[in-house]
Amino acid sequence: MRTWILLLFFSPAIFAQKLPSFPWILHPKSIQTLDSLIQQSPRLALREKDYSRAFLQDHGKLQSRSDSIQFENRVQKLALRFLKHLAYGNRVPQFDFNGIPNKLYDYQIEGKLRQSVDQHSLNVLAQNLCKSSKEVEVLLGSLQALLDTSVHQKSKQKLLSKAINEYRWLSAMKRNYPKLVLVNIPSVQLRSFANGNETLRMKVIVGRPKRPTRTILSKIDQIVLNPYWHLPKKISVEEYLPKIQKDIHYLKKNHFQVFDLHYQVQNPFKINWKALNASNFPYRFRENPHENSTLGLVKFEFYNPYLIYLHDTSDRYVFDSKRFFRSHGCVRLEKPLELARFVLSDQAKILPDISEEKLRKNTKPKNIKTSTITPLVIWYSLVDFDEKGEVKFYKDVYTRR
Repeated sequence: MRTWILLLFFSPAIFAQKLPSFPWILHPKSIQTLDSLIQQSPRLALREKDYSRAFLQDHGKLQSRSDSIQFENRVQKLALRFLKHLAYGNRVPQFDFNGIPNKLYDYQIEGKLRQSVDQHSLNVLAQNLCKSSKEVEVLLGSLQALLDTSVHQKSKQKLLSKAINEYRWLSAMKRNYPKLVLVNIPSVQLRSFANGNETLRMKVIVGRPKRPTRTILSKIDQIVLNPYWHLPKKISVEEYLPKIQKDIHYLKKNHFQVFDLHYQVQNPFKINWKALNASNFPYRFRENPHENSTLGLVKFEFYNPYLIYLHDTSDRYVFDSKRFFRSHGCVRLEKPLELARFVLSDQAKILPDISEEKLRKNTKPKNIKTSTITPLVIWYSLVDFDEKGEVKFYKDVYTRR
């Protein structure tokens, strides 16, 4: 009778909880492996202080079922946090403008974790996550080689760790999107990826230090063939107004039109240019497409609040000059037509129009909407890969470190 009374007294508390399994408690060697992996955090570009692991030593001191449940849940939470950081980085890259969702989750990790605990293969799972991309693998090798030297520079360790976690995040982005375009400002380099594999690499011209290119996460949603150039007010006043005040015919020679603030065409000969300045400038300039257009043959549009875009240039010689930090903030492309064909590769009917011969013959602007999402990542990493695929440290031109 007493037994039944006790059961009735305790049964609500007992059966209100789902009976758990205890893979970690049943596999203490896996707990030791997790503890060892976390101790290696600096070699994996992670921070050991981010993973409170002191309680792992308590697995032999559990006194009750409640203690076991709490311990099991804490180990699982710790392991998932650590492995997710190995999979897609311990932080999302910081952008001046973030225009698309970029919090990435691998819903398979929990299943893989359970399997690796049961099979005592947690080390193998961690190693596989460290090979999420060739870039991550190579950068980790560079970091570990640096840490193995008798004297290593803390600044380089910090830069490598930052780059590794950014490339982990990028690797996850590449798994989520079939196509992706990456611009790294310090290395003045653009790379495109299809299904995770690099398809195109080129040099780019980026903003001068006084007018730096912003870091942006967005998506290319439109390509314009033979684009107009709508000049920002700052550029119009500072660079072009003095030329027009000196020679009114500069506008016609360079294919410029003048509009008022309501986009009504104005006759430039009826404007008193000498009376205008930065605080009194009620006009807009537009450069029409022509053979030597500032934007060249192609412009890539993506939403951002800075009026930045990727575009061709009439000054192709700049890619041989080694002066790559010279634009107003936009990104000029070494191989614009190749990039256009990459972004529009799923629109076969349009591809024949993207040729230099056709675009120079017919200079009428044409807007082409993209049919698939192509993320554009413009970031600022002082660690990147050169043409040979080797890790290289670049100068901090914008002093953003």
